[in-house]
Amino acid sequence: MGIDLEEAFCFVDDARVAEQPDRWAYPLHPSWPLPDAAAPGPEPFVPPFPCVELAPAGDTGATYLLFTSLNARHDTLGWDETYVFPGVRLPRAGTALRRPPHDPDAWPQHLLELRALVGPGEAGIAPALERLGRAEGEPLIHVGEHLVQMVLRKGTVYEHAYAFDDVWASAHPDLAASLIHHAYHWDPGCTRRHGFMMPCTHDAYLDLRLGEADRVRDYEPYDEPLVTALTGARSVDELRREIFQDAGAGERRLLMVLGLDHHSELIGVVGAVLGHPAPDACELRYLRMARPRRPRQLARLGEALCYELRREGSQLSAESSVFISLYVRSLVCEAL
Repeated sequence: MGIDLEEAFCFVDDARVAEQPDRWAYPLHPSWPLPDAAAPGPEPFVPPFPCVELAPAGDTGATYLLFTSLNARHDTLGWDETYVFPGVRLPRAGTALRRPPHDPDAWPQHLLELRALVGPGEAGIAPALERLGRAEGEPLIHVGEHLVQMVLRKGTVYEHAYAFDDVWASAHPDLAASLIHHAYHWDPGCTRRHGFMMPCTHDAYLDLRLGEADRVRDYEPYDEPLVTALTGARSVDELRREIFQDAGAGERRLLMVLGLDHHSELIGVVGAVLGHPAPDACELRYLRMARPRRPRQLARLGEALCYELRREGSQLSAESSVFISLYVRSLVCEAL
């Protein structure tokens, strides 16, 4: 949409909406503001994704805060964390904000600004949001007992701020869950969190983060020139036949080890069989790495890969763990 904002277009039928109301309730809500009527629901609210937990402030309920923004960059669709104050509900959220944070680095700039605007003796956060809105210009603010929502216009783009507690969330569980998901990821149907410009497919797509920069993800067709250049294979089909012959009944995956984003330099290629030799195991059959520019970082690749595969529910077989460890060590020694 030009340089001002990006917009995700979704085409969804009523069957999918009925099947996944916790994903579609917010993007399909017909108007702003959201309904603020709240009576505790029959079940306690459980957020669909882990929220960033701030310092405990009490022993009753929880307050969730999130800010969504579109800053005319492709990597700002999603990636907005939801923060939670455990043990305090919205009418006392101002008191929680005023307490000195144990870890200021964990607080986003929005919350630090909001904290600075909470006045002495103010239990709630509505007055602070109104001050923030006046400072930014052109706000829309709607205040309820258990839900506060605000829209800020900054130039030609808008930022939305929401604060709600467990009472409102239990009364509107689908709306609360889909709101958190909307901030978390641009695609209501996807459960993966994406990296910078990473392709979006489905739950079976493997995307592992290794440290601050490198990533392991599934092979995509556009990767073939990079793969053949690194491995010396004439084609990816030929490489797959070489790697996965007699591989058993497991799921055969060709994985790319990349730096920063999927357009960056290819660091390595991994051939793995998931679910072999046991359902929760992973057999590593192939590993080809480029000559490392950062030997110390590459030395941590094996450990990081093992750790991330465990998080995905697969354990590297003992033979595979030794294989990757020895291979990485040999490359490091060669580079040094």
